[in-house]
Amino acid sequence: MFQLANGGMSYWPHSYSEDASEWGTNYAGHFLLEAQNHGYNVPSGLLEKWKQYQRNMARNYNGTGKFYGYAYEHYDLIQAYRLYLLALAGTPEMGAMNRLRENNTTLLQAKWMLAAAYFQAGQKAIAYEITKNLPTNISAYREMDYSYGSDFRDEAMMLETMTMMGDYTKAYNIVDKLSQIMRGNGWLSTQETAYGLMAMAKYAGKKGTAALDVEYKLNDGNWTSISGKSCITQINLELNKKGKGTIEVRNKNKTPIFTNLVLTGIPEAEKEVAEQKNVNMDVSYTDTKGNIIDPSKLKQGTDFIAEVRISNPGNEELDNMALSVIIPSGWQIYNPRMTGNQFAIKTSKPEYTDIRDDRVFLFYSMEGYCHRYYRNDGNDNENNGGEEKEEGDDANNAENATRNEAPDHSNSQVFRIALNASFVGKYYMPGIYTEAMYNKNIHSQTSGKWITVTKSNSPAE
Repeated sequence: MFQLANGGMSYWPHSYSEDASEWGTNYAGHFLLEAQNHGYNVPSGLLEKWKQYQRNMARNYNGTGKFYGYAYEHYDLIQAYRLYLLALAGTPEMGAMNRLRENNTTLLQAKWMLAAAYFQAGQKAIAYEITKNLPTNISAYREMDYSYGSDFRDEAMMLETMTMMGDYTKAYNIVDKLSQIMRGNGWLSTQETAYGLMAMAKYAGKKGTAALDVEYKLNDGNWTSISGKSCITQINLELNKKGKGTIEVRNKNKTPIFTNLVLTGIPEAEKEVAEQKNVNMDVSYTDTKGNIIDPSKLKQGTDFIAEVRISNPGNEELDNMALSVIIPSGWQIYNPRMTGNQFAIKTSKPEYTDIRDDRVFLFYSMEGYCHRYYRNDGNDNENNGGEEKEEGDDANNAENATRNEAPDHSNSQVFRIALNASFVGKYYMPGIYTEAMYNKNIHSQTSGKWITVTKSNSPAE
């Protein structure tokens, strides 16, 4: 997150819009407050500007937002969350809290969060009144934008409120539900993981838990004991054998324990499986004049273009998409911050571009096939159907969506990256991958392959 001059937080530097992300500002501020409360040094100026922005937004809240009508309801949650964080920071906005309460928001999540704000501000009787007979079940949903929410995320936030208020009867049911999900193999977004861990940790801290007394065995090895006062531990296991393995855990205590196995590693070469799920992606390579070439064998010194075409096959918008392009070690990326757009190629404009030594990360959003994306630039043009624009198409634009220049949100986009075959040898090219950052069911990837860079026959080549 990047703090703007008004104190709010933006997801990207050099944003084309002056607007902060309201949910992102809450999210980042909550992290800073938790860090400060746990003894970490947080710059006072950073927090003061954040509090000033939050106070202004809280006082001016009118219950509406900039986007489509179905998102208005979630602005009550954003406001309630903002009010809780201001109370957590020691600067409660009682007037704004009372207005939101009087407006009688219909959003269950917002009611629980507003109760947390009142409780944190010392108005415990009001908090108990709000939550009296208040349901705890959230209908299943998942957002890719706005508050980036899901039923799991919201129930974790509700658990934090219940723990704070000492309502352990209601809290236990949510703890049991969330723990089953978290120790399973299902996918969780970063927000779900963060709120889930924080809420569970606060619950464990309030309720107390027995120290660990367990044993574990890896494959045919000996049993190893783990004991001590801590209720949480992490063990690094060295898995050198290929194929299947087993880990056994014995609990020598009466208190239930929860185990989680996390595996990390680098995929084996040529083992990536090409797949397309709810987003289409096609990758090709051209010379600097646009002619298709085979990248598997290039002469040293060859300049060429990686062309990634992505389209949205559905009617719904695809927000907060990420594209990862990792290049083989024998190639180099032309960084336009240093070289400029020397090949005069056109490319769609993402929301942000991050160029590293050996990879490029592009972040973008796409319209649905029949929808127009909201823009704050005064334009209301129909979906361009994926036609490439003639203006503002700087290749590898490192300034990304500079101010007053909106990124491309059309339902079909073409990203082009200028490359050079630099070092002679044989190298592995990993697959290219794009995904929705907040929805596991939207992704596409290509398979990897070996490429070769050969010596040039003569200096002229």
